[in-house]
Amino acid sequence: MGILFNVKKMYPLVSFYYILDMNSFESFIQTPAQLLIVFFLTVVVTVISGVRLSQLGDALAERLQLDAGIIGALFLAAVTSLPELAVSLSALLREPIQLGPDLAVGNMLGSNLFNLLILGIVSVLFSKTITKQNQPTLHRRTLWQSLLLLLLAYVAFSIPFSRQSIVPLLHCSWLLLPLPIIYGWCMVQNREASDAEHVSTAQSPLAQQSAVRFYSSLISLSLIIILAGVLLSSLGGRMALPANEGGLGLQASLIGTLFLALATSLPELVIAVASLRFGFADMALGNILGSNLFNLLILFVGDVALRQELLFEHTGSSHGLSFLFILTLSLMALGLLRTTQPKKAQLLGSVMVLTYLISLLIQS
Repeated sequence: MGILFNVKKMYPLVSFYYILDMNSFESFIQTPAQLLIVFFLTVVVTVISGVRLSQLGDALAERLQLDAGIIGALFLAAVTSLPELAVSLSALLREPIQLGPDLAVGNMLGSNLFNLLILGIVSVLFSKTITKQNQPTLHRRTLWQSLLLLLLAYVAFSIPFSRQSIVPLLHCSWLLLPLPIIYGWCMVQNREASDAEHVSTAQSPLAQQSAVRFYSSLISLSLIIILAGVLLSSLGGRMALPANEGGLGLQASLIGTLFLALATSLPELVIAVASLRFGFADMALGNILGSNLFNLLILFVGDVALRQELLFEHTGSSHGLSFLFILTLSLMALGLLRTTQPKKAQLLGSVMVLTYLISLLIQS
C-alpha cells in the first residue's frame, strides 16, 4: 500500500516529465497512426477543459469583483501562453545554438500571428458578440502595449549584436531589459483601470461554490491546459518527421506549418471560442490580446536563459517578416476593436484572415 500510494502521488510529476522528455516520448509513439490518435485525444481534452475553464474564468471575475476582460488578460493569457514559454525554453536549452534560438523566436512570433488570426476568425463568426464588448478601452490599451513591446523587440532584433551592450548579472541584451519592466507596468495599469469599472455581484452557481472546490477545479483545469499545450506543441513538431520515424512527413509544407500553428495555439483558440459562445466577449479578447503581450516577454526570458549567448545573435533575418505581419495585423485589430457594427467587424476579420494566409505563403 505504501509503495502504491507513493506512485500515485508522484504520477502527475512523472506524466509531466514524460511529456517534456522527448526521448521517452518518441519511443512511445512509433507510427503515424499512434501520432494522430494521441494528437486528436489531446485536442478533445483541450476542448473540454477550455470550455470549462472559460466558465470558471467568468465565475472568478465575479468572486474577485473584477472585470472579465482583466481575468482574460492576466489569468487566462498566462495559462494559455505557458506552453509557448515551455516549448521556447526547451528549444533554447536542448537544441544546438544554431537551431534553438531560431525555433524559440519562431515559436513566439508564430504564436502571436496565429492569435491575431484567431481574433479575425472569431470576429467573422461572432461579430455581434465582439462588437458588444464592455471594455473596449482596456482591450485597445492592451493592444497598444503589445505594439510597444513589439517595437522594442524589433529594435533589438535589427541592431547588430556587436553594437549591443550586455546586462552583467542577467547576461542579456540591454535592449530587451525594458520588456519585463514595461510588462509589469502594463499589468498594474490594466488592473487599476479594471478596478475602477463597475462589476456585478456574484450570482452564478459556479461563483458560489466553496473556495476549496472552486480553486481546486480552477488549478486542475489550468494545469491540464498547460500540459496539453506542451504536448500538442511536441506532437506538432513530430508531425514534420518522415513517416518511417513516426511522423507524417509534412516538413517544409504549408499543411505542416498550419498543423504546428494550430497545435501551439489551440488553447487560445478553444478558450476564445468557448468564451464567445457563452457571451464572454471581454474574456475572449483579453485572453487573445493578453497572450500576445505575454508572448513578447518570452523574448527576454529566452535571452536570459541562453546565458553566454545573445538570443538574436543566432536568429535568421527571415523573422523580420513575422514582425512586419504582426504589426500589420495588430493595426487591423485596432480598427476592429473600435467598430460597433457587426458587418464591419466581419469585413475586418476577413481581411485579417486573408492577410495571415498571405503571410504563410510568403514565409513558406
